[in-house]
Amino acid sequence: RNALARDILDGFPLMSRSTGFFCWLGLPDSRTGRNVAVQAKERGVIVAEGEHFRMGHGAAENGVRLALGGVQKREELAAALGIIRSILES
Repeated sequence: RNALARDILDGFPLMSRSTGFFCWLGLPDSRTGRNVAVQAKERGVIVAEGEHFRMGHGAAENGVRLALGGVQKREELAAALGIIRSILES
């Protein structure tokens, strides 16, 4: 699933571990985690915006957390990741 995410989101700043269930997708300054999360939800994909992971009083890292194990079939994951890619490319 991590390899699939890295393949579909190639060219975007994706941080993941080969054995992890989640990955972090960094966003450009022109996007916010909240904005991407709203657009994804409108298309049926749920992501966690970076603001949820802010520690202390510092600014949240601009990005979204993607759960790679949230769907049962790899085809569903590929479709969801494709939606995220299309949002970033728009």
